[in-house]
Amino acid sequence: MINIIVCEDNPIQREKIVDIIKEIISVHNFNMNMALVTGDPYEVIEYSKKDHKPNVYLLDVNLKSIINGILLADKIREDDNLSFIIFITSHEEMSYLTFKYKVEAMDYIIKDNYSNVKNKVYECLNIINKRVSDEKEDNINDIFTISMGDIVRKISCDDIMYFETVGSGHKIRVHCVKRQIEFLGTLKEIKESLDNRFYRSHKSYIVNINNVSFIDKKSKIIHMSNGEQCFVSRNYIKDIIKGFTDKYEKLI
Repeated sequence: MINIIVCEDNPIQREKIVDIIKEIISVHNFNMNMALVTGDPYEVIEYSKKDHKPNVYLLDVNLKSIINGILLADKIREDDNLSFIIFITSHEEMSYLTFKYKVEAMDYIIKDNYSNVKNKVYECLNIINKRVSDEKEDNINDIFTISMGDIVRKISCDDIMYFETVGSGHKIRVHCVKRQIEFLGTLKEIKESLDNRFYRSHKSYIVNINNVSFIDKKSKIIHMSNGEQCFVSRNYIKDIIKGFTDKYEKLI
């Protein structure tokens, strides 16, 4: 089920947008659910931290709040880099900010008239519905799920550099392109849940071979594509080098 979140501070316009979405879902039988309708951006931020993916966020830009729609999208991306963001606004002049903040918006719909808004929203939801339906089976191994008490986070495996053990007590830290997340687990359990792009490199590390930049065999250090480094032990270095070599042979 795809969850839809609407954040629009004007109650009349909010109701019109919700009516448009409900009609589209009903007429086209999309596997979608109206999960949150609000004028408060802080409610959306809290929602984005929960495991309700995939989400579709339809945001106004001017929310009469300290946080405008662009900054709200930026906050959403801190916890949810997989969902879809669509802006519906009267402020055409602010569209450049979506590029400045790199929020990866799917569309920037102008409220010129609601017939146009309806057509544009339909186009977006139709693409999203097809994309999620078509890729759901293929991408089942492309997401790594982390459970932390009541919070569940999903990370794209392409975003993962490596996993490492931290201290004692089965604590794991996953290093992603631009962030790190700590959770409880074991490398053995993690390795069993991952596909063949992930290699054990050390008793304390699992690396994503696709994100390895180069391997220093003498120092036994793996250099990742984001500039981070981790270790490879004598017991695992042959497998790591073979996996790294095979990756580039496939690219040639």
